[in-house]
Amino acid sequence: MITVERLCVAGRLYPIELKYMPIKEHDQYESEKKKTKIDAGPYLNILQMIDAKVNSNERGDVLIFLNGVSEISTVAEALKVHAEISKKWIILTLHSTLSTEEQDKVFDIAPLGIRKCILSTNIAETSVTIDQIRFVIDSGKVNLVKFDSKTGMHSLKEYWTSQASAEQRKGRAGRTGPGICYRLYSQQHFDKMDPFTVSEIKRVSLESLAMQIVNMNLGSE
Repeated sequence: MITVERLCVAGRLYPIELKYMPIKEHDQYESEKKKTKIDAGPYLNILQMIDAKVNSNERGDVLIFLNGVSEISTVAEALKVHAEISKKWIILTLHSTLSTEEQDKVFDIAPLGIRKCILSTNIAETSVTIDQIRFVIDSGKVNLVKFDSKTGMHSLKEYWTSQASAEQRKGRAGRTGPGICYRLYSQQHFDKMDPFTVSEIKRVSLESLAMQIVNMNLGSE
């Protein structure tokens, strides 16, 4: 069996202040009782805190990492109400189901005195780099497809992200200048996360890929 080494490539970042702000169990219970997967309150509180503590003329947008489109829609709806009242925010979303034109809006520079708040899946971890991000809010969650050998089916479920992905998310706050990362979970929870996300080749069935290769009639060479 071939052993493949894992390489860790360090990147240059500006200083990032890390703040753990775990969601209380009571808040999670209330969210479940309302039959919603997520409570927008903690995200709204951070935006209000930025409004109060940071001069509006200072550049710096917000990037929120959530696990799925449903969660993004729920939080975005609440934040848009705040944006309409405060006149200080532009609320945008970023995920793979959006058109290219809609995705490109996250790269537009906001007017002076206005901040962008971008709610994204893990597509913003590595696939795109958005300038002017100064604040990152990390839910710590991710949706992953896994194959269940008992049922013979794939399923998309919510999981805690890995330490490596959490660090990647944090790094988005320090690309173009000093930033702050708010983690909505505890340091103790971070320490218990898997070091790395299990690669897709180990999570999904390869039958469909094998059949596609066979249908390509590539021959034995």
